[in-house]
Amino acid sequence: MIQEIEGALAQILAGVTGIKRVVNYPVNEVGRDLPAVFLVYDGFDQRLLNNEIGRITLKWKATVVWPLDTKTVQRSWDQMKSLVPSILAALRNKADLGGLCHGLAVEAGEPVISTGDIQYIGHTLNISVWKVGAINVLATKLSQAEPLIAGVHTTGTLE
Repeated sequence: MIQEIEGALAQILAGVTGIKRVVNYPVNEVGRDLPAVFLVYDGFDQRLLNNEIGRITLKWKATVVWPLDTKTVQRSWDQMKSLVPSILAALRNKADLGGLCHGLAVEAGEPVISTGDIQYIGHTLNISVWKVGAINVLATKLSQAEPLIAGVHTTGTLE
């Protein structure tokens, strides 16, 4: 379930004009292939709606990064920000991710700037995807995904 949803998110983000790559590993490994989106699974929460039905919310952090022009930081920032409406529109147009979920929400995160070997400026977006269903079915799907996310910090517990 997690891998399928992450793949759908990556496909949507990769389709945004101006994005060269969507990656799920540290942005310093992207090299100079910017602008890019760095997509990382960030855990889950579970909420019981009644004795049999639950809602699982899966979370990702997406960091939109743009090459930093150190002479005109404001210009780099404005160019990076110009991608955000296109990203939001792309996610809004496929809010059910092709039937993989019941909905998604995007919240603005924090600005990011790197002046290391690879210089970039960016901003994080917090993406939450939810699915409602029978508790036992959701728990089974999530537990089957655990090997795929080994080593990733998760939050929340399943009943």
